[in-house]
Amino acid sequence: MTRRGPLARAVASALRAAPPVARDAATVALTRSYATLIDDAAELHAAAVDAVRTWDREDPIGRAGAQRLADALSARQAAIELGPRLLAALAALHMTPAARGKVEGKKADDPVRTRLDELRAERNRLGTGQHGAPDMDATAS
Repeated sequence: MTRRGPLARAVASALRAAPPVARDAATVALTRSYATLIDDAAELHAAAVDAVRTWDREDPIGRAGAQRLADALSARQAAIELGPRLLAALAALHMTPAARGKVEGKKADDPVRTRLDELRAERNRLGTGQHGAPDMDATAS
């Protein structure tokens, strides 16, 4: 848990690419914290499971408590509980497509034009057929 996991690295990279303003420092810290907690969950879960395995079998209450702790520390549980909070923090920093769309006046579900869409539009503008030949309807009869 001393090195950053993949989610924390991705958040750090995104923050470098779009540096937030100083007034967003608390949201940035929260975002980094959520990412780190999600990344650390898998390692913490493994340690907790190991502790459950070595727990004194004569102490079923303690063993059950350790198992609940292991379950609570699972990566899946961390993602379920912290994922939406991380997404909300990223949105508050305008670091999601939907949040940027609101600021830029675009809908999040606007279709993205691909290179193929651009080529088709150009073909239609030039009035050429599907294979580059003049469109039959475009020529004078």
